[in-house]
Amino acid sequence: MRTLVVGDLHLLGSIILPLVEEKAKQEKVERIVLLGDYFDQWGQTANVNLYKEELNFLKVWVQAQRSKKIEVICLLGNHDVPYLTGNLSYYSMQDAAMIQEIKATLLLLGVQIAAKVDEFLISHAGFLADEKPKEWYFTAVDSSHLAELNQLEKMVGKARGGSNEIGSVFWADYHFELAPFYNRNYPKQIVGHTPVTKITRNKAAGYLFGVDTFSLTSDYYPIGNGALLLLEDGQVKGIATKFSTILLNKNLANTLFCLED
Repeated sequence: MRTLVVGDLHLLGSIILPLVEEKAKQEKVERIVLLGDYFDQWGQTANVNLYKEELNFLKVWVQAQRSKKIEVICLLGNHDVPYLTGNLSYYSMQDAAMIQEIKATLLLLGVQIAAKVDEFLISHAGFLADEKPKEWYFTAVDSSHLAELNQLEKMVGKARGGSNEIGSVFWADYHFELAPFYNRNYPKQIVGHTPVTKITRNKAAGYLFGVDTFSLTSDYYPIGNGALLLLEDGQVKGIATKFSTILLNKNLANTLFCLED
């Protein structure tokens, strides 16, 4: 089954997902995996209108793909979990009504922690050392999982400013944790979370692919080239998009984000 893996969205879904849809059609894709971090962006945590527009776009888009018989797997990122558990971070939206809308939509979309595609283990940030995914990680989360989600979200490694030696599946840094603390039980992994300039493979630590190519600098310029990862029968290929050009044009025209409330 041909699968497209899509990096972190961070309130850019209305730009990124149409590009994904275009490439999915061209490549005859049957499955799409979204790596999480659908929300939160530099300087936009009070922009309720932006969150509402992006939330609605995400929900309608996912449902539309599923109605076309394309499997869409929505994974959880560290920016998403606080909206489920209520343990909000400094980078989270603080509007109470919006928080409830986000939580309801994440549950409606059937978000989960991990996915298995061909021989690859796919998650937001990756499984380190001897960490083994639990069976429920591959199914839609519900209220019975909130305590464990909260615990995983709090496990931040030193590479990301936390007190743990290494981070959890929501926090593992690709360069400083995932590769050095290589999980020999899962040598083939695909992750987002850590911004990369292009789809990155760490050959020294097995087949670890980083695909967070949509992240922005604090002044809203693209860090990565906006490439997607195509996976079929254990083989991977980068798929180019026009993301960087679109972002730069919107940035120069000052039309990237709505005005804050």
